[in-house]
Amino acid sequence: GELFAACIANQCSDIFNNLTNHNILELGAGDGQLAYQLIKNLTSESQQHFKNIQLNHYFILEPSAELQARQKKLLLKKGRQCCLLNLKTPPVPLR
Repeated sequence: GELFAACIANQCSDIFNNLTNHNILELGAGDGQLAYQLIKNLTSESQQHFKNIQLNHYFILEPSAELQARQKKLLLKKGRQCCLLNLKTPPVPLR
């Protein structure tokens, strides 16, 4: 849930402070809730700890077409930027 995503966001923030490109790849994102929460945490203006983090891309590699549809629905509805990856086709940005 939200606490788990906050813990991962903290770790990502520490790692991103030493990198120039801030990308995340999630394998098998299920319904997309973790992606939503991580992006929300890392891009929140109210989170002082993450103010200097500019998330470039959040990639999701999901083999299930059904779960891809659920992820797309959630993340587009919430206005979150992601890119769905499929091993058979080029990356598809959600817009």
